[in-house]
Amino acid sequence: MKINKVVLQFSGWIALFAVLLLPAKIILTNGAPRSTYGFPFRFFTLYHNNRLSNSKWFLENVTIDVFLLLINILVIYIFVATILYLKNKGIGSV
Repeated sequence: MKINKVVLQFSGWIALFAVLLLPAKIILTNGAPRSTYGFPFRFFTLYHNNRLSNSKWFLENVTIDVFLLLINILVIYIFVATILYLKNKGIGSV
């Protein structure tokens, strides 16, 4: 099977924009409260600390799980490639 680079790029952008467009899941535990983002797996975590920081880093309280991001891209790629395959074979048309 040949990898379609356009579909792969499209899948990557969808996975990244899911952080901005889909609502977060807020988790309240004994530690710092946090919001998690991503679809279908949540790979972007934002921690909400109450303390003020003099740090100049923009993404100081953020964790990005690259493995889950790659899994998201793969899942979205398989979904989009399957839709395109079915469309090209004429199965999905009326």
